[in-house]
Amino acid sequence: MTDIDRAISRLLIQGNDGGWDYYPFGFRKPGYRIDTALLDEVVRIERGGPKRALIGIAAIAILLYIVLPNLAATHPQLVPLANSPIIRLAVAVPLLALVYLVVTIRRRFLLRGPLADRIAQRPPLSAAAILARRAQYWRMTPWFSRIAVLIGIPLVTVAMALYAAQRAAQVDKLAPWEAGLAAGFAVALVALYGFVVYRVMSFRSVASTGE
Repeated sequence: MTDIDRAISRLLIQGNDGGWDYYPFGFRKPGYRIDTALLDEVVRIERGGPKRALIGIAAIAILLYIVLPNLAATHPQLVPLANSPIIRLAVAVPLLALVYLVVTIRRRFLLRGPLADRIAQRPPLSAAAILARRAQYWRMTPWFSRIAVLIGIPLVTVAMALYAAQRAAQVDKLAPWEAGLAAGFAVALVALYGFVVYRVMSFRSVASTGE
């Protein structure tokens, strides 16, 4: 199962009667009973999102690694900015968030068509059922991806903290900015890792109780 197929299947739940329910806006909101025609349309829409996200990511990469260096070649004052990996990262993060927002809004707009004449009659899931499904799909994630998340975040956090300490000891014009940005990223990654660990432990509690 590809990552896209896994993402689509997360939104589908098989009912007791053998049919399938579709929860396009999360399990805390009512869902739709899905048929073949709706399934085909939904799969087409859901598959289009990651492709457009990749286009946005490619555009950001071109901006930061081709356009910005070319501008720096004719504007020497931009050379330090163009050569700073931490500043490029600081620019990339909000741009990636913007790409995600645009893709999400477009997905909602496209779903209005096939769902316009349908009524969301399937009940929302309980908090315990939602947690159980998240745990199920975490276990379906390839083991190397899970290890990469659990090990990669601490390694990047340490690298950011070391970079912040290194730049804080230097005296060029960009040093305070880069040190502050790196320290901010390190703090954010610590918070993110805490959330990941909390989530994984909650998944283990679901497995231990047999839900």
